[in-house]
Amino acid sequence: MKHLIDYIKGFLVGLANVVAGLSGGTVAVILNVYDDMLDLCSNVITHLFSQIKKHYRLIIGILLGLIIGAFALKKLYEVIPLPITGFFAGLVFFSLLPLAKGLSFKKNNTSHLIELVIPFILLIALPLMSAGAERSLSLGVANAFIAFGLGIIAALAMVLPGVSGSMVLLVLGYYTPVLTMITDLMKFNNFKANLVMTIIFALGAIFGLVVGSKAIKKLMSKAPMAMNFIIYGLIAGSTIGMLITGVQNNNALISKMGWSLSSYQNILMHVFGVLLFILGVVIGYFVEKISTRKANNMDLNNLNIKDFEALSEKYFDSFKNTLKELVKFPSVLDEYKEGSNEPFGKANREALEYMLNVGKKDGFETLNCDNYAGHIQFGNGEETLGLLAHLDVVPVTGQKWDNDPFTVVEKDGKLIGRGVNDDKGPLLASYYAIKILADLGFKPNKAVKLIMGCDEESGSRCLEHYFKYNPMPTIGFSPDACFPCINGEKAHANFDIVGNDDEKSIIETFVCGERYNIVPAEAHMTLTKDLKNEYLEFLKKNNYNGEVIDNTYYAYGVGAHAMTPEKGFNAAFVLFSFLDSVVSTPLTSFVTKYISFDPFGQKLSINKEYSELGKLTENMGLVRIENGTVRLGFDMRVPSDEMESLIKTNVCEALKGTLLKIKDFDFTKVHYVPKDSFLVQALVKSYQEATGDYSHGAYSIGGGTYAKFMPSAVAFGPQFIGREDVDHQANEYIYESDYKKIIAIYAKSIYDLTR
Repeated sequence: MKHLIDYIKGFLVGLANVVAGLSGGTVAVILNVYDDMLDLCSNVITHLFSQIKKHYRLIIGILLGLIIGAFALKKLYEVIPLPITGFFAGLVFFSLLPLAKGLSFKKNNTSHLIELVIPFILLIALPLMSAGAERSLSLGVANAFIAFGLGIIAALAMVLPGVSGSMVLLVLGYYTPVLTMITDLMKFNNFKANLVMTIIFALGAIFGLVVGSKAIKKLMSKAPMAMNFIIYGLIAGSTIGMLITGVQNNNALISKMGWSLSSYQNILMHVFGVLLFILGVVIGYFVEKISTRKANNMDLNNLNIKDFEALSEKYFDSFKNTLKELVKFPSVLDEYKEGSNEPFGKANREALEYMLNVGKKDGFETLNCDNYAGHIQFGNGEETLGLLAHLDVVPVTGQKWDNDPFTVVEKDGKLIGRGVNDDKGPLLASYYAIKILADLGFKPNKAVKLIMGCDEESGSRCLEHYFKYNPMPTIGFSPDACFPCINGEKAHANFDIVGNDDEKSIIETFVCGERYNIVPAEAHMTLTKDLKNEYLEFLKKNNYNGEVIDNTYYAYGVGAHAMTPEKGFNAAFVLFSFLDSVVSTPLTSFVTKYISFDPFGQKLSINKEYSELGKLTENMGLVRIENGTVRLGFDMRVPSDEMESLIKTNVCEALKGTLLKIKDFDFTKVHYVPKDSFLVQALVKSYQEATGDYSHGAYSIGGGTYAKFMPSAVAFGPQFIGREDVDHQANEYIYESDYKKIIAIYAKSIYDLTR
């Protein structure tokens, strides 16, 4: 039955394009196939076969509607124009009521009124324009260009709701010539000439479909609320425009037949016009009732993961376009400026403002907390579900990307760019999960807040500030880790080792890393002594990667996240090992004896392991040495709160005999949410239903996510089991197929947690 309905919907869309005054785009909106139409039209050139396979029922229906309409409906429209127009106008008129629910007027916002009124007036004015005499489309160079342009006009009616291509053709005097050209071709009358002109007309239509649909999709993603008002204005105006056209054509018929305005034929035309208008309204009412009843049953009682996967597919192009825009902001911390209008830099502020504007345009409540963080809110309630994500990204310095890191590249089913997986992509997946539920009309029993910070990668000062002024959510999750669900996070120890190197040191400058939580992939130094040959020999002997350029000694490693330092190779250790082999100092000795190439703290005797949270890990993510002044930055992930004193004691013991000491030791406690909690069970269930993976459950990690800010929050996705960990690395990417499923999982999880 569903397949038959798809054919019927396509048929009605095709049929609508033949009727002067009726828009195929309008009918597509009414029948809820407008998104499918845009998807088909914008991708038919680049993905022809996949689009045919995906939408073949709609395509066949449209073609049948066009052909049958060109014969049967054309004749009916010529014989009883007013009743036919009245019926379709009634259908369109009733559609205005449900469509109005998607509009949201704001106080003191005249732009929405302008967006509504201008297209409304335009669609009324169009049929009032003088059409002039009917023209012809005989074979010729000039007419070929005209036919191509007419094809573009006709096609735009299929993608722009409210605009009737047929009505525009009628105004231009080409409505009858185009229909005659097509019907004569089907009858093999003047076949060659009509075939050539029809092909040219069709090429214009294809061009109009592709270009027009792409433009509209872009506008819908950039300014969705504005487009909603414009579309509503077009549809409302087209209702009146259709009736004006119907009356005009009726008057033309009365004149042609020699009837008077008071004749019973004219009276019957008007009576049946009114009756069929009412019939159209009634049919529209019942169609709306049936579809609303079906939607409400689905929305409130029986949504499953398959429903959300289908919805995710429809929203994915919009998700992708928004991600491309968001990645353009190079939201790397440049300098922390407490209390300023840009505490984490201009790009972070702009990224936050961009997302808040996206939320506003979609009708959500938003809040900007001093450009430290902000939130987008869906629904209300005494309790709150918090979704904690971040807009800042790690630097690309020292990484070799194949393309510009801040321009999303589509390749081999992947989206490549800085932040697509950490954490802009997951943030947007959460947003589109909320948007799907809101568009369905779902009413959550909790307020849902997508809380967006700008400093997760450098200490999370953003959320510290946010929660000073905003209440803590009741429960929540952070889309910034892995599936199925991370219910435990290790304690987090951050500290510096500072002081001075020994006077016999040959280090002039030493620079490595920019973030404590990244295994640095590059290090470089300058020396007071020429050791180029010795360094190159050292690299060759140990099979290390490095070089000397203009008296600067470079070492190259492999970047990785600090929670899994064993997956990386710290470039700083190469330089320290070389230094200690040629001129050993207390500093080089300390690093090589207690730190180098030891991701689990074995050399410091802090290599503890616990059943729930696993092993301790350590990362020296930052080195700065200049004029003998030393700063080493450490990031440790600790499986027990009890280890805080052990770390301090053992590091201080290892520093004896040096001119170095611990400074700014910061310890964040272990975070743990029981596996049998409502939150964890609901999230794991959504993951399992979507993937069919029932063998994996909640587990603990060494990562430090936003979940630590809330007593009842966990990390949830976006990375699937078995996928490569690309966070913080060059050519960071996501699989498009993964993110279609991720959006569905997040939507189902929010749905289950708030109904």
